[in-house]
Amino acid sequence: MKRTLFAKLLILLLGLTSTTNFVCAQGNSIVFTYNKADGKIINWGTGKLETYDVAIFLKDAGLTGKQVLGVEVPFVSANGISNVSAWLSKKLQLDDNRLNAPDIESVEVVPAAGYVRVNFKNPYTITDEGVYVGYSFTVDDIEVDNAAQKRPLRAFATKEPDAFWIHTTQTNRVWQSRAASVGYAPLMKVFVGGAAKYAASLVLGNDIVTTLNKVNKIGYTLWNHGSEGVASFEYALNVNNKTYNGTVTLPQSLMGIYNTSTTGEFTIPEIDQSGSHLLSVNITKINGADNAESAFAATALVHALSSLPVHRPLLEEYTGLWCGHCPRGYVGLEEMNKRFPNEFIGVSYHYRDQMAVITPNDFPSVVSGYPSAFLERSLDVDAYSGLQGSGFGLDKIWKVKRDELAPADVLATAFYTDATQTKIDVKASVTFPFVPKNANYALSFILTADSLSDKTWKQSNYLSGDASYASDPLLKEFYEGSAYVTGLIFNDVFVGWSGKAAISGSIDNDNIRANEAQTYNYAFDLNALIKPALIHHKEKVNVITLLIDRNTNEVVNAHKTRVTVFNAIENVNVHPTTKNDKIYDLSGRQITCPTKGIYIINGKKYVK
Repeated sequence: MKRTLFAKLLILLLGLTSTTNFVCAQGNSIVFTYNKADGKIINWGTGKLETYDVAIFLKDAGLTGKQVLGVEVPFVSANGISNVSAWLSKKLQLDDNRLNAPDIESVEVVPAAGYVRVNFKNPYTITDEGVYVGYSFTVDDIEVDNAAQKRPLRAFATKEPDAFWIHTTQTNRVWQSRAASVGYAPLMKVFVGGAAKYAASLVLGNDIVTTLNKVNKIGYTLWNHGSEGVASFEYALNVNNKTYNGTVTLPQSLMGIYNTSTTGEFTIPEIDQSGSHLLSVNITKINGADNAESAFAATALVHALSSLPVHRPLLEEYTGLWCGHCPRGYVGLEEMNKRFPNEFIGVSYHYRDQMAVITPNDFPSVVSGYPSAFLERSLDVDAYSGLQGSGFGLDKIWKVKRDELAPADVLATAFYTDATQTKIDVKASVTFPFVPKNANYALSFILTADSLSDKTWKQSNYLSGDASYASDPLLKEFYEGSAYVTGLIFNDVFVGWSGKAAISGSIDNDNIRANEAQTYNYAFDLNALIKPALIHHKEKVNVITLLIDRNTNEVVNAHKTRVTVFNAIENVNVHPTTKNDKIYDLSGRQITCPTKGIYIINGKKYVK
């Protein structure tokens, strides 16, 4: 009799805490967990005598139609814990007594230190709405200094919102997602039936822009959806109506856990036809066996161009004569102009000195100290060392930016339109090699002046005698100089602009056509500048044209041009041409009776 009762209890216990196979279902069993990497594991809890209800949310297109068979839940200790259950619910809800009320199934569990596996009596088919899988227990005894009872949850580091839903009877009295605020989630595994043995899918990286007849690479992420791990896979890559097959052996096999992933690169063979080409990749086999998800292709576009836009990254520096460390930025910009005279574009914003034009509230970037510098208003750099600790290194990060793809070519011309050289006309041209997605671009214009100097200007110099600069030849002038340096000539100084914000409507984003230039005209009046006298030499004024992505407020390309100074600005009526001389406008058309404007006579420009 006792033996029969013991056998019945043993069968019941195995049904609740089984470590053998789960309830059978069609297909293989896969494991779903948010802990896909071996991250930091801790114990977590409220430290109170109360009931814990803990859940994770399963909602994934790849799981729809498959069945939840069971769950594995972790316990730090079984001591002082009672009323343990595992459950399934379509929604998280409380009853009239503020207790958890799952609406699908709840199974009693015998707690044990470590991991307890539980089978659900009725496998649940996952719908598009997803399902909550959870467990509950009551801490009814906490011994003095018993950390395991104060923190009964085994947890791993994550901030995924659906990895940790919790309700407790005292501390968390409503259901809430806590992974983001706590930084951890419980170590739970959900066993799902109906999966294929080998199943994996791909996601490709961003669209590729390349030149003709060049081999490229595109990144991918491989996701395992099968019950077995992935050691290798075979693929079929199609681009430009050609198919290429290959095999990849992973440096480290993927575990047989749902949505474990790895990254890599595919080689894209050279393309000899210009235009945009669809790239598709199918995973045909996993570990030599057919891939159950082979019909699902990952796609991207390959834009093959005859040439790429010229990228000229903008560097904006924030400085002042009173700033003792700012000589570093002064030397940095001078050195970049020397090394890259036709490519480098710098703007120097001064603050609280004779060259200051605007205040920090109007600076295009948020400046927390001086000197400061930003590349393309997105990357905070040192105006001398770039991103390296010491020595001149601005050129290194600038070249990295230069080699990144710009969405469009930017060109501009600028010239004075009056005899007093106070009015400037700017004509900008922007050409996109292909139609960009989510285009939201606009132009902005900046005026800078070169060769500014004044014998009263004194640059504060903390580099003087600083041994850390003794061996740097580029900083020799300041290392050997006094605490204040005079006689400096300042270039790239900000003197005016079209405004802090980009000009709305300057790019017709709805009508961008590949390889068709959009033009935009803008006019400056030097008399309207805040400090027109800051321009010491009108033949050394520059217009910088910025192409700005208004989705990010980043400068994505720029162009710098010197404002043209006419060597012969004369009135046509005062100096008439001979009877046989011909007069042309700037577009090359012959004019018989010139009105106000700029004209070319005998190869020279004149203003009427």
